[in-house]
Amino acid sequence: MTEEKDGEHPVAMVYGNATVSELNAAISDKELKQGEYVYAEHPAVGKVLAQLQEIEIKSNLSFERARQALEGEKVPPRWRRSGRFRVLGYKGPRGDLLLPPLPVPPGTKLYRAPPEMVQRILNMKSSREEGALIGRLEGTEIDVILD
Repeated sequence: MTEEKDGEHPVAMVYGNATVSELNAAISDKELKQGEYVYAEHPAVGKVLAQLQEIEIKSNLSFERARQALEGEKVPPRWRRSGRFRVLGYKGPRGDLLLPPLPVPPGTKLYRAPPEMVQRILNMKSSREEGALIGRLEGTEIDVILD
């Protein structure tokens, strides 16, 4: 998963079952944290925004191998990260936030969403002069501004 898109490296790849509102992905970026925003290039609608809801560590370490490690044997740790992502949607032709008509297909690469993309897709104001600052979007430096 090292192919670049617009100078960005993929951070995950969709696998298994997906719906229009949720997907699972194998996470390759060790820095990707719960709550972060990613995007996928959807074949029907273009850039679709998603948020990492939960991270799971998958391991093939069995009970017996764990016991052996406790007794001093060298047991190399082997684990992988998987994530459950909530699909937030894409910016429709009228500027509204819409879910894609079809799920993001397995095999699709996910990229970190730049703050400008998150603001644009979620229809967030980008200037404090346009309203009152009420906080920041969790896990980002994006201001949440109320009219």
